Amino acid sequence: MTTRYIPSIGIDPIPAQTQTTYEDYKKIKGFEDVGYFLQAYVVSGGVVTPNVNQNDKVDVSEIVVSLNNDIIASGATTFRAKIKNTVYYLDFSKDGSFKWDTAHPAGTAGTDYLPIAVVTTKSNGMIDVITDARGPIGGFRLKNNFDLVGYATDAELQEDMDAVNAQLADIAINVVTMGADPTGTIDSTAQIQAAFNAGKSILVPPGTYLIDAVTKLRVPSNRIIEWQKGAIFKVIPNASESYRVLDLFAAENVTLYNPTLIGDRDEHTYGPGTHEYGHGIVFSTAKNIKIYNATCNNFTGDGIAVVGGEDVYIENLKCDNNRRQGVSIVRANDFTINGALLTNINGTAPQCGIDLEVNVNTDYLKNIKLLNVTTVNCAEGGIMVITAPLFDSTEKEISIEIQNHKDYGSQYGFILGDFEPTSQFSGYINNLNPYYEKNGADGVFISEYSSAFTPNVLFQNPVIIDSNELNVSASFPQYTSGFVLRREAAGKGSTKIGNITISNPIILDTRSVKRVTRGVYLSDLKSIGVDKISIINPKSNLDLTSKIDFTTLNGGITLLDGLGDLILDTTTQFNSLDNRAVTKFKNTGAPQSHQVNISNNYRGNHSVEFINTTSFGMLVVPPAGANIMPLSSVSGKYIQTTQVGASIKIRRLSDTLFIVEEMIGNWIVQDALLTGSTVWNPASLATGTGETSADITVSGAALGDFAVVSAPYDLQGITASGYVSAAGIVKIRIQNNTGGTVDLASGTWRVRIIKP
Repeated sequence: MTTRYIPSIGIDPIPAQTQTTYEDYKKIKGFEDVGYFLQAYVVSGGVVTPNVNQNDKVDVSEIVVSLNNDIIASGATTFRAKIKNTVYYLDFSKDGSFKWDTAHPAGTAGTDYLPIAVVTTKSNGMIDVITDARGPIGGFRLKNNFDLVGYATDAELQEDMDAVNAQLADIAINVVTMGADPTGTIDSTAQIQAAFNAGKSILVPPGTYLIDAVTKLRVPSNRIIEWQKGAIFKVIPNASESYRVLDLFAAENVTLYNPTLIGDRDEHTYGPGTHEYGHGIVFSTAKNIKIYNATCNNFTGDGIAVVGGEDVYIENLKCDNNRRQGVSIVRANDFTINGALLTNINGTAPQCGIDLEVNVNTDYLKNIKLLNVTTVNCAEGGIMVITAPLFDSTEKEISIEIQNHKDYGSQYGFILGDFEPTSQFSGYINNLNPYYEKNGADGVFISEYSSAFTPNVLFQNPVIIDSNELNVSASFPQYTSGFVLRREAAGKGSTKIGNITISNPIILDTRSVKRVTRGVYLSDLKSIGVDKISIINPKSNLDLTSKIDFTTLNGGITLLDGLGDLILDTTTQFNSLDNRAVTKFKNTGAPQSHQVNISNNYRGNHSVEFINTTSFGMLVVPPAGANIMPLSSVSGKYIQTTQVGASIKIRRLSDTLFIVEEMIGNWIVQDALLTGSTVWNPASLATGTGETSADITVSGAALGDFAVVSAPYDLQGITASGYVSAAGIVKIRIQNNTGGTVDLASGTWRVRIIKP
């Protein structure tokens, strides 16, 4: 039978010791079988060397073997090679004698004999090469990944056994035996640091250990540290803005098992400053780090902060009630979190479960994998990605993959911040199979992400259920939607926002009183536009004003196999309808008459519905030379309504022909537009004062007509109105009631006449 055995270097490995030694090892390490003691092996001796006096002879030392459950021994001897250029085999027979010949003895190796050496001779008959064939001395054969492997050489066996014995020695380093107090009564920082410094393997028995996190515990390279169940490192309350419990500065090849770290959030003394840098574990230029089953709760900053990590694997992480983040990742490469529960992050911005946020353009986020992460009740976002400082980075790569992220009840499930690089970045930001439920605002919020030079952002199979849990008014769709891509009027960037693919989204509102106003809301209030937006096979149960809605003047939108409407809802006075897949056009909240000019490149055989929601009215102007049947067979005319709720659905059949498919309310055919303009530089206006422009000639304008004004810039709170002062003459009146002085610049002002 086979006897399991772990040898101890310096002790002869005889069978009587095998079971005891192995069982002791197993108790210490808690491992499964790591090796086997063979049935047939050389116990000791049998070393073959050249004879020092005669070059055609070899000497063999005394030998002890185990063969057929017998221990057999033989004394030292010498053999002579008589044949030139040949191979001799030295074997040890089961009869207890050496066999020296040009062939092995009859029978089976391991049963009838044991190979000892192979010897070759030269052309002059002298000994040439001696090859040891004894196999592992002592008969111990290691497993590799718990599978049997071939015989190890003496050198390999010695190396492995040295490593085993080093581990056996290191495992004995117990922080309590080094003086640490497990009762949570006195500061144990120095004693635990001494244990960390003393050996490669450190054990933390059950108990609470007080840690001076301002001093911190430095984890050296090549360490294995295990916290047993019930072992806790607790921060001694302090008043420092910055602290950390475990510092992995320049550490390599470190494995942490079951670290449980508790911060001083509730007992901390908060003075001047943000106090957002009190962390549980900090990575800085750390490599090859593995952390299993960590808990990092109640820190004034983050559970884990990564300001430099490479080849990092974290599994089954838990963070609760940290002030700033569960995890912050600033600079990392080949970084994986597999399994995490990050809850109740609140107190100081950004307040996310995981925040991937670079600080400077030399930081990087490459080969990041966030797998099976669950975030709950984070004050801002479940996961957030902020890459803005990389706009001129030389790294030129961002690669982030998120799989199976679930968020419940955070303000947003996922946030992607502004990014407008100056040259092309490779990589990707993939969010695969996310599930976001009961978010305070939106499931996904993307702010000012440029469509130029950026890595593509993919949402694959996202599910968003019952967002807008805060019940924000429908007047603020940027907070009441499933997906939002938005840029404010004063936002950053000079390129179109976009480069987003949303594939197979499911957006649901299961509440009896619906709160989600839009499935996907795309809004560029800076009026540069959106581009490279693909929405593939959207599904929704929403009975909404719109399922897919964007507010912009320009952009490339692709709606594939869509079940929802693609709606442009804008307050902008003049709009151009181009080749986008718009299905509805609205003017919700527009403060003046709304004009839509259908461009020459408007897509053929495509229907769009125009919906008027204000008393100011809406005008739909076809391309020059086109007419809208059956309302008008004369080209060049436009249609108009001032009736709230009026709508008309038209389809383009050719370059010059549009047909009406559906019409609700009164739509009137009007002649060609009456317009005029003037270059005007208004005076600086004190509050309560106003100014009237010079006459603007508009042929055909008559008293009683409506005059719509278009300013060339932001009016800064000044009101502007137009009126017909005489036949063919229009004037503009501006008034400053802002409470301060406003000095408008020179520009081209335009007016348009609408017949009542």
